[in-house]
Amino acid sequence: MIIRTDVFYNFLMSNYDIFKEQDETTLKQAWSLYKNFCDEGRYDWRLNMGKFRDELRNYFATSQSAAESRAFRSGTCTQASGRTS
Repeated sequence: MIIRTDVFYNFLMSNYDIFKEQDETTLKQAWSLYKNFCDEGRYDWRLNMGKFRDELRNYFATSQSAAESRAFRSGTCTQASGRTS
């Protein structure tokens, strides 16, 4: 029942169309979307930015360092099938 217990997973599924259409996102954009998602959902528990970045890497096919471009490429931002490594 990941959909009932994992706020981050719900955030990704809520924004899946955005990530898929763009084929990538920046940490800044994803962080902004996450903060809005948590505010609108009135979630008391949320990740700090560092933990958020690390968790985001678990769901995206590739990530580049801040020095390279700060982009997380989706490839397939694993919809409901689970995480990719």
